[in-house]
Amino acid sequence: MAQLVDLDIEEVFPLAEPLAVLRCLMSSRSGMEIEPRLLRSAGEISAEPVFIAGIYANKKLIGQ
Repeated sequence: MAQLVDLDIEEVFPLAEPLAVLRCLMSSRSGMEIEPRLLRSAGEISAEPVFIAGIYANKKLIGQ
């Protein structure tokens, strides 16, 4: 397995806009539309809020 010690991870996997990349991939492979939705949140007024987003394809949760 190759060592990635001296490489910048953003050069290996250039995902500056991951949602745009996923939309392009899904539409070209299966024609499915994807939609991000907020599933849960906690600590909105704290110093470290947490947000859980889900990715839906054809109204079905495919990832979070």
